[in-house]
Amino acid sequence: MSERIRHFNWSATSIGAVSSWKQSLRSALSICLSSNFPIAIYWGKDLCLLYNDAWSPIPGNKHPWALGRPAKEVWPEIWNDIEPQFAKAFSGEPGGSKDALLPMQRHGYTEECYFDFTFTPVYGEDGKVDGIFNAVIETTYRLINERRAGLLQKLSRKLSAATSVEEVFKKMNSILKANSADIPFCFIYRLSGEKKPQLVAATSPETQVKELPIQDLIKNGSSKHLPDVQQYLDKVPVNFWPESPSEAILVPLRASNGIIPGFLFAGLSARRKFDREYLLFIEQVAGIISSSLNSIHSMEEERARAEVISTSRKILEESEKHFRNLTQALPQLVWVTDSAGKQEYVTERWKEYTGLDPYDNETWSLMIHPDDTDTLAKAWNYSRQSGTPYKAEARLKGKDGKFRWFHVHGEPIWSEKKEISKWVGAFTDIHEQKSAEELLRHSEEKLEFLVKKRTEQLERSNEDLQQFAHVASHDLKEPIRKIKIFSGLLQEEFNSVFNDNAKLYLSKIQSATERMLLMMEGVLRYAALDGYQQALDKIDLNETIRSVETDLEIVIQKRKAILQWDALPEIQGYPVLIYQLFYNLISNALKFSRTEIPPHIRIIYEKVVIESKEFAQFRIIDNGIGFDPEYAERIFHSFARLNAKEDYEGTGLGLALCKKIVARHQGFLTASGDPSLGAEFVVELPINHVEI
Repeated sequence: MSERIRHFNWSATSIGAVSSWKQSLRSALSICLSSNFPIAIYWGKDLCLLYNDAWSPIPGNKHPWALGRPAKEVWPEIWNDIEPQFAKAFSGEPGGSKDALLPMQRHGYTEECYFDFTFTPVYGEDGKVDGIFNAVIETTYRLINERRAGLLQKLSRKLSAATSVEEVFKKMNSILKANSADIPFCFIYRLSGEKKPQLVAATSPETQVKELPIQDLIKNGSSKHLPDVQQYLDKVPVNFWPESPSEAILVPLRASNGIIPGFLFAGLSARRKFDREYLLFIEQVAGIISSSLNSIHSMEEERARAEVISTSRKILEESEKHFRNLTQALPQLVWVTDSAGKQEYVTERWKEYTGLDPYDNETWSLMIHPDDTDTLAKAWNYSRQSGTPYKAEARLKGKDGKFRWFHVHGEPIWSEKKEISKWVGAFTDIHEQKSAEELLRHSEEKLEFLVKKRTEQLERSNEDLQQFAHVASHDLKEPIRKIKIFSGLLQEEFNSVFNDNAKLYLSKIQSATERMLLMMEGVLRYAALDGYQQALDKIDLNETIRSVETDLEIVIQKRKAILQWDALPEIQGYPVLIYQLFYNLISNALKFSRTEIPPHIRIIYEKVVIESKEFAQFRIIDNGIGFDPEYAERIFHSFARLNAKEDYEGTGLGLALCKKIVARHQGFLTASGDPSLGAEFVVELPINHVEI
């Protein structure tokens, strides 16, 4: 990007040729290009765009076309959302947002995009905002992955608790309807022989579905992407996003024996590109639904078979034989034990997975993960004592040496004597559901890491900006001092030979250098306030006002001013800052007084309650030149001036510093004015301050 910017024809843009650029733009661009953090700069009234390499992926295929173009031309699709942020920053107030949804058209379609960003004003040499410093982190993929992982977790948790096929479909419909950002619509069909697929569940039942191309799905058992969904629906449902979905996917549902008993017909978001991650997400949804249906079918068959077993010392034998034949076809690791837990039967699936002899006393200790042994033992002992079903989760070791998560469910078989004679149960593979939960946990940890990293970057950026203000102000003071000293020497040594014009020019130089020194001091004080460290203390405001009166004694006497104040309270705060606050406000009242009448300044105190908290309210009222009410907010901006500097001296930082001091004390500062009556400043400070 440094090379692109260096060779770009800037004379054809609103900011002009490089040779005419202000120092403020050069400094901001230097910080931008030397940073590894994604940063853009919007400069001038047209918000001409400059950015670094880290920021270049954000506009997608608009890069590098976007370089040097106005913001409104680069971002027409989100202009209504971001234009107020630009206006706010140009008024001097920093802004930004966290995880903001900004639908961009950077890859040929309206894309769901999320960003963390800041808008920081960049001030020019004249004290006005010349541009915006924009730091950005794209959070799209984190938020979408967290949303999908959350949906998978919720779906797995809710469906695993279902006790019937109807309940599975009902809960699935409810969850997908409430989370339609990634799956706008979903239809589930059951396949039965040669018959037409039967619709068993739908999130949009009012929509009519035409014949679907399911031949490959049935034959190969693989998902099928449908790039044009309109040819299969009488109308495309619109849910979360305003755009109608244009794509869909067919995903098979799998039974325990490998047969495909049905399939899922799901819509794809119009605001996300269909890729491998999207496919895996939809297939995970189908996998959770399949697993829940399979578990219900298996347990219903096992429960029915167990009831038959308990009916007859001849029917029992036939039932057991039938039960064993049935369970051999199931994917679960089915087992039968006696009342004490000694194994009497396991399916071939058990042997295929574990590779162990199930009747060996060492079997359990060899196949169960050491960290899960106590969990299973407690669940087993509780079920034996209470006679309730045995349920738990544990990791079982396969013959390949790897562990997978299983859910164990065992049902007691009661004898005619009301005693437990056997236990029938199964281990169901839930590794995919557990992986979804792990994905969510990993996303939360990643979020915490990103937030911490971003906070460190922002703190580092703030420190750099404060250091820049301090160094700039400090380094500029030395040449200004020299101008003041040598112009003074000129006046002392050659005053007698100077004509009137020369004396006038020399006085203007001295006046300008004095104002510049005052401005540098103001910048240093303003920049240093954020890093100010001092313990809270009790402050007698009567003593504070008397100190201010003493320090301004010469000005008060010269202008024959009257300063009156009520009996003031004690408050908690930072003494040096509170002194500076009242010094600036009273000094301002003296400075902006009328020439024809002596200044009269009053400080009126009242205790008030704001949001159930006691505040000390001070109204500083003067009879000076006042100001137009429309400038009541602007006067607190840095370098803001309402009067010509030739008429009233000052740096334009005094009231901005006051605003910062009051905010540091968790208080409020407002102003009102009338050019014919004067000005009034209202300071509200907590009586009992809590340091933050």
